[in-house]
Amino acid sequence: MSTFGKRVTELRKEKNLTQKALGEVVGVTKNTVSVWERDLRMPEFETLNALCTFFGVNTAYLLGEDVERTADSGSPLDDETAALYVLDDLVEESEPYVKKLMQLSHEARLMIHASIDAAYKYERSIGELYRKGKNVKLTIMREED
Repeated sequence: MSTFGKRVTELRKEKNLTQKALGEVVGVTKNTVSVWERDLRMPEFETLNALCTFFGVNTAYLLGEDVERTADSGSPLDDETAALYVLDDLVEESEPYVKKLMQLSHEARLMIHASIDAAYKYERSIGELYRKGKNVKLTIMREED
């Protein structure tokens, strides 16, 4: 039998969310989500209901019972909303580097910008760029002269 913590972890990962992003959705901290996922505590009823609605599952399923997963009602996170949470995580991850970048000279910043541009052009030329937090192949159509 699965546990509440395992189900929350599984559902969160299906949405490609971090613990922090899930916490923001239901109004708790990253540490609280971590405690749930390790089965050390259970959420309050209102938060449990919010989790069920968010994931589109019924309460019995989320609590680890061997029942159908689908909820009677609810709106699971769509890809566009999930992408916003991934972007939020990326911004947070990049913040220390942006602070360091701001302290560099103009010449050093230009070198970094050129490196990023070169890496982007390379990834684009081989058809691999990240979209919505996922690596996807892009087909580049070239017009024949």
